[in-house]
Amino acid sequence: MIANFKKTVDSKGKANPIAKEILNAYNSQLPETADVEYVNIGDGACALVPRKRLPQMAVSFNIPAATLSESLPDDIKTKEDLLDYIYRTQRSISFDTEGCQITINGYSIDISDMVKFPTTSVSFKKKGSITIEPPAFPPCNPLVIETSVQTLFLNQHRIPDERKDVVVLESTDESWISFKLEVNNSKGMLSGKFNINCSKCENLQEYITVLKILNELADGRGSIYGEKVKVHFNAPRIDDRFINFLERVRQLEDCLQVKFTSFLTISLQEYVTLVKLIRCLLDKKPFREKVNSGPSVGFHFEDSTIAEKLRGKELGRDVAFTFTQSKCEKVLGAQISFYQFSCLFDAKLSDAVIEDQSEASSVFVNILPADDTEYFIMSSMIFKNEHEFEAYQKNHSPSPAFFNSFLNADDLSI
Repeated sequence: MIANFKKTVDSKGKANPIAKEILNAYNSQLPETADVEYVNIGDGACALVPRKRLPQMAVSFNIPAATLSESLPDDIKTKEDLLDYIYRTQRSISFDTEGCQITINGYSIDISDMVKFPTTSVSFKKKGSITIEPPAFPPCNPLVIETSVQTLFLNQHRIPDERKDVVVLESTDESWISFKLEVNNSKGMLSGKFNINCSKCENLQEYITVLKILNELADGRGSIYGEKVKVHFNAPRIDDRFINFLERVRQLEDCLQVKFTSFLTISLQEYVTLVKLIRCLLDKKPFREKVNSGPSVGFHFEDSTIAEKLRGKELGRDVAFTFTQSKCEKVLGAQISFYQFSCLFDAKLSDAVIEDQSEASSVFVNILPADDTEYFIMSSMIFKNEHEFEAYQKNHSPSPAFFNSFLNADDLSI
């Protein structure tokens, strides 16, 4: 067997397949109980593998603590502690192979003898390193939050944490709601923190849904995994009247065929406009408001003689005075065009100013409150367009009852 050793190496020093006699010599030194053997793996090397290709092989390492690549917590005493630590922290642990013994099916061997190169000058280094990689966390079932408004299925995954008996879960969705939960297995407790970012709501309807869900969770009417919970938010509970208002605004989207995009903040001017639109377009009722008087409040007349005819008359009492306006306003990020019909009450004509002295054909007539107040009353009805206004006029001919409906209109509730 030894006499044939040189035949395994050619004249150029290139490794030939390892002779069977060499493998038999190595294997004869192994105990039968180990159920392992050296086999040719190519490139002049042979490795220790399970005999008869056993489906399982018991392998253990004797790792000197001084060879570990990082310090470990003091409570790690056993291999089970080490493997549990590696898994829950998802950290890789490396150690030097020098002086490290490996036990295969009860047979201990130096780790450098795992691979041999009998036909070349190559050798398996006695000093190297081995890295133990933890298995990845398995996928998690979604977090289920139930409310009467909607049931949420929120994707989550486990994140590494050093603490024992604590599983930390974190949301993975790019949504208006994110969270980080801690499950304490030893105490049977679930705690966590929810973050709400309404700027990620894609539309007004989703924003309304979110506000309703938050109110139910704050009231203790929601549940997580079937268990009733009361979530404490930093912000106060959303007023139900505000949610009801937003639902009416959502109806305006359909009525006007627009999409409101800037709905997280509403200016006072936008709010007033929305209240007027809701009153007229959804409730089909006019609204009444007070208009402050001033030197520039009045009307232009092409016929200057009209001013003399109306002087001293009280508008809305002695004379019915109406006018129309075509308006275009930007509300919550949407450009809205509408038509407004108005009736003026509790006002009287004051001085008249001829605007063009050379022609004397047009005049600006200033109006003042009829009583000793600083304002007069104007009632209005808004229509989506002039066509709808004309249809309204046909069904509501001017009459005392018609003007009384405007005079007695409800004031705006701002």
